[in-house]
Amino acid sequence: HKDSEPLMRAAVLDVAGIPGIVVALSSSEESCAAIGAAMFMTTPEKVDHTMMNDSLSELVNMTAGQIKNALSMDRTLGLPRVLSAGTKIDTEKGSWRTVRMTSGRNELVLWLGETQ
Repeated sequence: HKDSEPLMRAAVLDVAGIPGIVVALSSSEESCAAIGAAMFMTTPEKVDHTMMNDSLSELVNMTAGQIKNALSMDRTLGLPRVLSAGTKIDTEKGSWRTVRMTSGRNELVLWLGETQ
């Protein structure tokens, strides 16, 4: 993933406060199918787009919750939203970091942003 490339699929969650924090996860369709298969205990071929969206949304919600707890932040988590295919995460505002996680052929990118 390069920052300038469109995302295949992403879930984004805002953490209220000043500065604002944004937590996002992005992945390819193939990796989303593998993640969805693990979460729904099925095969990747049986994972549809709704299951992919639900899986990414749940993962970004759990990730944001863990970050919030680790940093002892008294903040409210927003609701996850799924970006449509080809939509980029808006990294123009604020400071962003990414962490790429891989397992075999599957890749998941964690995006952490601090916005004003």
